Amino acid sequence: EAEPESLAELGRATLCGSGVNRWLDKSMHLVVFANGRMGGLMEHSRGDGEAVTLLLEHVLQYERRMATTFDDPPASPP
Repeated sequence: EAEPESLAELGRATLCGSGVNRWLDKSMHLVVFANGRMGGLMEHSRGDGEAVTLLLEHVLQYERRMATTFDDPPASPP
């Protein structure tokens, strides 16, 4: 649905979405958008915020390492 480009758009789309698809009673959300961008939300009283922050940091590091691979167009089927 959404394809946020700027950091402000990404933050708003991650937090609010369309207004009907975010359940803040869940302990953790990973939101992946149509353009491949990702955001995360966490209800901090159920878990340690540091653990989730480390998880997201690892995801971002992996994404940076693999960025050139993901930017290449997909190969045509044989």
